[in-house]
Amino acid sequence: MTTRNILCVDDNKMVLAILNRWLETEEVNVITALNPKEAFEYLENNEIDVVISDILMPDMDGLAFLRSLKRVYPHIVRIILSGHLHTSSMLTAINEVGIFAFMTKPLEYNDQFTKVIVNALNQANRNKQKQVSEKHSATLLQQFLITMLKQNDGLYFLLNEHGAIIAVDPDLSEDYPLGITLKDEAWEGFYLPNHHLHIPPSNRDITEHEKYTLVRLNTFGTSFYFLRLH
Repeated sequence: MTTRNILCVDDNKMVLAILNRWLETEEVNVITALNPKEAFEYLENNEIDVVISDILMPDMDGLAFLRSLKRVYPHIVRIILSGHLHTSSMLTAINEVGIFAFMTKPLEYNDQFTKVIVNALNQANRNKQKQVSEKHSATLLQQFLITMLKQNDGLYFLLNEHGAIIAVDPDLSEDYPLGITLKDEAWEGFYLPNHHLHIPPSNRDITEHEKYTLVRLNTFGTSFYFLRLH
């Protein structure tokens, strides 16, 4: 069975002792930290599935900690623990931090506590699977681009799903800088003004034409377009 790791962050040692005892009953590996600094030091070299963090702590408050956690370790499921959580704090947490659940003090070891932990661990497992899938997709995309760019038979663009340029052949960069959109939303095709070239929409993954080749890539749950001019 895969080890499930939960990191609890609170400046109250009694609270940490309670969480440690309860979570070990749920067959979870528990790590405790008295402040965000200790938590980040542990996270640098260890895998964590779920973080349970208090809100009111010295040096760095819980929301600031969880905001940083989301930025650096977005796959970790985040749970807030607080006895003084007001509506404004809840809205901030939901909008900025992406909180999975709230736990209120004083804590109670009951079915609701167990349910939150089980659901959080299940979400963490889904996050891991998504992360692995995205890394695999990124590798495939990289391999595809390397193969295509080695072909010296034309200039290229790499476009995101909205048709904005995210990579471009150096010889085209002056006329077509990064960020501009080649997609014509009115008809969903592409238009290259400096080449007076219209590329009609197509449902095919590869569209070959005497003037261009358009390849549609579906990865990361979205679409990219590789456009090469002949």
